Amino acid sequence: MSGPGVELLLANVLRGVADLSGVDGAALRLLDDSDRLRMIGATDEDGWVLARDAAPLSGSVLSVPLVEGREVIGVLSLYTHARHRWSRSEVEKGARLGEIVVVALEAMAGGRTESSASGQVR
Repeated sequence: MSGPGVELLLANVLRGVADLSGVDGAALRLLDDSDRLRMIGATDEDGWVLARDAAPLSGSVLSVPLVEGREVIGVLSLYTHARHRWSRSEVEKGARLGEIVVVALEAMAGGRTESSASGQVR
């Protein structure tokens, strides 16, 4: 999954996730071949940011695992610039949005992502 079209689609997905959550931004990290989380991109006030963490230095972050089948493939993070205590319903909404992000990633990959037994996305 790469290229300008995919980047635009990912940016729109994350902007939509942030808007639906009522937060300041969202970030997407996926596991690489070494089982390390790799930043895919994030939203901020100016739009889409690649390859850097746009989460605030202060504020609050909610991170939910992205699960495909039984494998964790990454993490979706929602953040606010102001300090915030996440409610149970916000955590549940974040988890549901994470499920939607996995479906979007699968669609962008042309079907299910190819993952190894360790949960790596290739």
